[in-house]
Amino acid sequence: LDYCGKCLLQLCFSETPGSQMRKSATDCHPRRRGNAVRCALMKILLPETKRWVHDSPMDVRWGDMDSLGHVNNIMYFRYMETARVEWMRSTRDTPHEGNQGPVVVNCFCNYLRQVEYPAQLVVKMYVSDAARTAYKSKYDIEKVDEPGKVYANGGATVVWVDFDQQKAVDLPDWMRKMVTG
Repeated sequence: LDYCGKCLLQLCFSETPGSQMRKSATDCHPRRRGNAVRCALMKILLPETKRWVHDSPMDVRWGDMDSLGHVNNIMYFRYMETARVEWMRSTRDTPHEGNQGPVVVNCFCNYLRQVEYPAQLVVKMYVSDAARTAYKSKYDIEKVDEPGKVYANGGATVVWVDFDQQKAVDLPDWMRKMVTG
């Protein structure tokens, strides 16, 4: 396997069906939109078709920072998780039903700007792509005192799972209504 000359990772690939891994940095990092090429240096774009469902305000805590003085990368995933659970609990006491509930099967975060303590954040949550057993959640993380300036964004695919059977099952009606509006 070849490594990208710019990012030094094996993450460079084309989403074009049937194409092979890019062999050079110039092939790996083109500036084009159609049949996008991803690399560790490029952010994952969020879809335009998303529906706002929830805002979750939260304070950055001293312990959220790492030794470099900015919010640690894992905390952004916690912020998104908190917003997702708050949204699900906004109509129910718990985000699961008996032996069934939500499972995050993938997630990502684009770090756009550093966040440092102290700060008040708002995590804006959106949903899209409702399917039989899953939906996608999207997030914009902004500072309360800088509305519209996104510091990070990300997303997760959430699948409804029967824990006893260990398999995906249909979204319950209440969850489908929350996702589709």
